[in-house]
Amino acid sequence: MRTPNPVPAPIIAFKVLVQALELAEAPVGSGYRPPSRWYRRRGWVEDGVLAKALKLVDRVRLVRVSPEVVEAEVPSESDPSGTYVVRIYVEPLDFECSCPHGEHRFNPCKHVIAAVLRLVGDYMTVAGRGAEVVIPAAIHEGLSKLAYLKARNYSRYA
Repeated sequence: MRTPNPVPAPIIAFKVLVQALELAEAPVGSGYRPPSRWYRRRGWVEDGVLAKALKLVDRVRLVRVSPEVVEAEVPSESDPSGTYVVRIYVEPLDFECSCPHGEHRFNPCKHVIAAVLRLVGDYMTVAGRGAEVVIPAAIHEGLSKLAYLKARNYSRYA
């Protein structure tokens, strides 16, 4: 019996990116506050989660890229010997992180965003000027909307 060909990593990265971009454009209701506006209003743009994730991208190590899940190790900034494990579930898009923020909140932490950016950056070439600015912000927005929808649905059933 012949085993099927594995799904190439660029296709997996593309699926994650498309879902994040679709979520970034999705209407979610009046209770949602976009993270970009929230940080800008409080003056935290430079110190926000996205800015911190962008600093971590080069240090992310993709451990496994499969059609079901992408696993990555992201170093801790506060403990040089520590790392956090990030899992990005491909379809439907979901995420989890072993950091304290990721274990206790729905919102995407800097480790999750950095892992998604690393996956997309390693396996995809995005055409067009300014993609390096637009894509990270859209991924952050999409993951934040996913977290909002998860939290809203969780509170209904808790």
